[in-house]
Amino acid sequence: MENTPVRKLMELNSSIDSISWDVRLPNAFEKQDYWGEVRLPPCDSARFVLTGVTGVDESQHGLKIEVDENKFSITGTPDLSALRKDGQPAPSEFTLTAKYRLEVDGASGGAYEGEKEFKLVIVPSSDTLWRDEPVNWDQMSEPRYRNEDYATDSAALDGEEKHIVAASLRGRSHAQEGKPRDDAFRFAATHGWQVLAVSDGAGSACYSREGARLACEKAVAVCCERLDNEPFRDGFEAHIKALSSTPDETDKRKPVGDSLYTLLCHAANQARQAIAQEAALQGKETRTYAATLLLCVAKHFPFGWFVGSFWVGDGAIALYRRDTTPHTVYLMGEPDEGEYGGQTRFLTMPEVFSDASALYRRLRFRLVDDFSALFLMTDGVSDPKFETTNNLKNAEKWDALWDELTAAKALTNAAESKQALLEWLGFPSPGNHDDRTLLVLCGNTPTASEPADDESAATTASPDEGASTSPTPELTTSAEPTVSSLAPSTPSESAADIPVAAKDEPTSALTPSDTSSCLPMVAESDPEPTPNTPETTSELQQTEMELLSGSSVVLNGKGSEAQLKAPKGKKHNKRNKRH
Repeated sequence: MENTPVRKLMELNSSIDSISWDVRLPNAFEKQDYWGEVRLPPCDSARFVLTGVTGVDESQHGLKIEVDENKFSITGTPDLSALRKDGQPAPSEFTLTAKYRLEVDGASGGAYEGEKEFKLVIVPSSDTLWRDEPVNWDQMSEPRYRNEDYATDSAALDGEEKHIVAASLRGRSHAQEGKPRDDAFRFAATHGWQVLAVSDGAGSACYSREGARLACEKAVAVCCERLDNEPFRDGFEAHIKALSSTPDETDKRKPVGDSLYTLLCHAANQARQAIAQEAALQGKETRTYAATLLLCVAKHFPFGWFVGSFWVGDGAIALYRRDTTPHTVYLMGEPDEGEYGGQTRFLTMPEVFSDASALYRRLRFRLVDDFSALFLMTDGVSDPKFETTNNLKNAEKWDALWDELTAAKALTNAAESKQALLEWLGFPSPGNHDDRTLLVLCGNTPTASEPADDESAATTASPDEGASTSPTPELTTSAEPTVSSLAPSTPSESAADIPVAAKDEPTSALTPSDTSSCLPMVAESDPEPTPNTPETTSELQQTEMELLSGSSVVLNGKGSEAQLKAPKGKKHNKRNKRH
């Protein structure tokens, strides 16, 4: 014990655990750059030498350890993918072991070697915490209405430099609980007309996936059937051509609007009746099949394109143009919203068809020489990408969406584009995990023209409906189907079948004078986009309708009551909707 260095080494050996290590390794977050450092503690009576550190490596964790004599650092971008087995979550806490040596000059025993353990936490990416549970169809209540977790389709337009690409993806909130996809889409072509539809089934309606499928399938089929009718088609197209030659003559809007009413409103009502009939056949309430409907028709004429739409529910329909400076978006309707986030109307609600003028106001049409894309989307896409209704009218938001889709090669006419679109639909968005469906008619993107005299007019081309007025229409009898023929027939519904939050609030029929300012149209030659309102609806007959009681908005079942407290305003943030 006379050897002082040896005594020092023995003393250090017995008191090594009392040495304080200043360990401040911050938590790491998966897929985010990380840097952490640990220095050896000071020791006056000996020299610390770090010999190695183990516990994480680049191949398994995405992190690299660099060792110096008196410190070590951890750098990299954490990735736990290699540690996820059979769909199970990866571990998040890891033990690092630092090996060191204590050296005392002159000690015959050489050095003391020891180890020190540290904890490193890697917080998994929120994207990876979602489970992708398959639907257990055998345990589903009848009728099961089986469908796939995703759907894709695409088609080239005959004789046109445009094409259609569509995809629908089950949302994370559905996959987490092993629930099926409730969205649907469908498109078809006949006599040069393109007929497009998307639908979003209500989350709380147990058979809404079938309601969405029927809404799209029946509406598209009825539109094609009517467009196959030569007298109707010839008359409709003649009205469109007449309007295109003199777009400023407001009396020529009426025949176009009335034909569009006959085409789209009749198709929507037939879709509603198909849903009601299926519900009756299965002994279920119609509201258990609740679904939205966004329906469009489009055709290329010598003067340009005609696009018409009918819209019930949330989501979005927009005609987007990149050939204007600034770029332009025409919102082809307005989403149905309620007092609280997560509220909307559904095609299955009788009051949608109980008022002729209100039904007519759901129509829009445009005459344009060309366009970049016609978008139809459910709120699973519109909510995270636009957040508010006002943003739907902001062309810059559509520019951003276009840039994302083109970067993902999801809008090309290649066979791979529909798969690219499906993969794009998996984009992360905190708080937005609903089913996502996007259908796009696009292609032949024109180049930007010179700025208009009023550049601001081109940015947002969907003024408020009340921005203009129009003459009171004359109501006459029409040989075409009137509102009475669009009224729900059998099976009938009672007020109890209406999925509303407050059924005691009566609806009221509008008088004929209220049917003005209903249908949108702006001619391509207009120097400034005008309000989307028709000038007259004289072909429509205001008939006697049974007004079923019920408020105009309902909870669509996509959020809990506690989550739907935020009041709605003009800048209502649709992130309040939770799916």
